[in-house]
Amino acid sequence: MGISGTSIVLKPSGRGPDSFMPGDAVRGAVVVSITGSAGCKLTEVTLTVKGQARTHWTTHNGTWSSKHAQKETFLKLVLPVLRVKKGAVATLPPGENQLNFSFTLPAGLPHSRLYEHGEVAYKMVARAVSGPLGSAWNGTTKLEITMLQRRDLNALPHLARRLVVERKAKSSTSRREDPGQFTVMLPRQGFVAGETIDVYLDGSDEVLSALARNEGLVKLKRSEEFRAGSSTEYHKPVLTQKRLGLDPSEWRHFQLTVPRDDIGIDPAVCRIIAASHYIKIWDVHLPLTLGTIAFGKRSSSRPPSRTPSGARLASSQNSSRAPSRSPSGVALCQTPSRTNSGADLSQLPFKVLAGLALFQNSPRPPSRSPSGVGLCQISPKAPSRNEPQELGTPLPTPQKGEPQELRTLLPTTPQKGEPQELRTLLPTTPQKGEPQELRTLLPTTPQKAGPQELRTLLPTTPQKAEPQELGTALPTTPCKVTDV
Repeated sequence: MGISGTSIVLKPSGRGPDSFMPGDAVRGAVVVSITGSAGCKLTEVTLTVKGQARTHWTTHNGTWSSKHAQKETFLKLVLPVLRVKKGAVATLPPGENQLNFSFTLPAGLPHSRLYEHGEVAYKMVARAVSGPLGSAWNGTTKLEITMLQRRDLNALPHLARRLVVERKAKSSTSRREDPGQFTVMLPRQGFVAGETIDVYLDGSDEVLSALARNEGLVKLKRSEEFRAGSSTEYHKPVLTQKRLGLDPSEWRHFQLTVPRDDIGIDPAVCRIIAASHYIKIWDVHLPLTLGTIAFGKRSSSRPPSRTPSGARLASSQNSSRAPSRSPSGVALCQTPSRTNSGADLSQLPFKVLAGLALFQNSPRPPSRSPSGVGLCQISPKAPSRNEPQELGTPLPTPQKGEPQELRTLLPTTPQKGEPQELRTLLPTTPQKGEPQELRTLLPTTPQKAGPQELRTLLPTTPQKAEPQELGTALPTTPCKVTDV
């Protein structure tokens, strides 16, 4: 009778079995199994989360050897899963009792890793106590968890700067010939797995030829440092290397590919294990920082730009060129091929001669009418109901002798609750000496027996949740329109 066993069950994180990242929320339950018919009285149930680093190696000196080992606990969370007042007890019924818990992992934790002379590991320990220590059996269980690596290079902007290292000529103290003076440059210092590192060398042909003769190899290595007491052990495995030819031009610019490896461990988060990366050219070490999130990877999540009035600016997806403009400064675009109701403009019994909008997706310049009004081309794509509101460029005050067709694109004084699209497309009253070709784009008075296909191209009053591109481009009542 009493506690027959305990277990830890974790809610899946979506990162793998029992795998998490620093900063993740961990949810789960401690399951306490009770046997017997009377239940079991418990004094406490706790969950302990530990993160530890261990180092170990052996040194030999002649006939004797020495072992070195050290342990460091950099994370310890003790969570009371079953809260019981001091001196009181809680009774759990027979069967499996699920005690839920949740907590958040701290940021900046080192990832789980097994090295040559050390390791970083995480575990959870659940403990259920049925009485005072020493007088009752304690149910204890352990669960190993994996801490995944995470390093966002965007949070380290200094790594985007280029790195320049100049090597001075040295006197030869060994059998190897000193190559002389040269300079190495990297365009940046932060990379992720699979990226290409461009390496540039600047030096005379004699210096680069000496590098090729004596070394011939460029290496990308990982530097591991382990500490135990006053002793330190180093390990520097080669992750990738490249052999260059004797031609000096091959040394002036070459590339290395970042292998899939751990991102290293910062000495600031672990005192006894440190790991970093570097490129070695002769005796020059170029430090690198490996991450899991590349520079600029999150730039696409930025919110769209907005005008001072709050309207979202539309950008052309088909062309990066700036929109074409008429002489008066009005941006032109294509006329949609369908209305909001779905009617096809190509089936109309008349031609659409002109239509003003705000941006142009076509790289071809718009055609023009005899009066100088910019004409738009018919686009095969229907506008979306959720397109951002587009605004053109207000027309300047007309000067003496300037065409009057587009006297007002946007009103200078907006009315209350009224959209500012195109208040006046073409004046209804011609001015003296004004061209008559496009005095009226579409009749303002509906004619008898007019076609019914397009009663409303765009409503004069924008509806709720409907994009406000243009004001009234076609009449709201049926009309008879002849070919202009």
